[in-house]
Amino acid sequence: MKKILSVSLSLLAACSILNGCVSLSKEISQDLTAEELKLKAYEYSANSNYKAAERYYQEALKRFGSNIEVSISCKYEMAHMYIKQKKYDKAEELLTEVLSYYSTNPMLPAQYKKLSENDLKKIMDKKSKQTKNKK
Repeated sequence: MKKILSVSLSLLAACSILNGCVSLSKEISQDLTAEELKLKAYEYSANSNYKAAERYYQEALKRFGSNIEVSISCKYEMAHMYIKQKKYDKAEELLTEVLSYYSTNPMLPAQYKKLSENDLKKIMDKKSKQTKNKK
């Protein structure tokens, strides 16, 4: 049983790696839903293919960005991805946008508000440390 599980996980990892290497020139299917686009983006991000992940998040925003929940989740996930890449200014900009949605609509799901606040605090702490290290 353990051997089957191990082989299955190895195959899954190999497929994920190969999927992450797919060319970006490939057209994104027009029939994908917002959730499918976000899932693809998440998979690419999890495999450190940030360029492809960003492309899928941007496509979800382009197609479904008028839905505030799609907009919030895509912008938060992109910001989180930028933090992983140490692109703090880009992340800060997106997290600030996410938090601005909550100032006008407090009934939105709270998880992205809290996550954005936490990530923004981490960015500010890192920037503060960088400033201290330069002195």
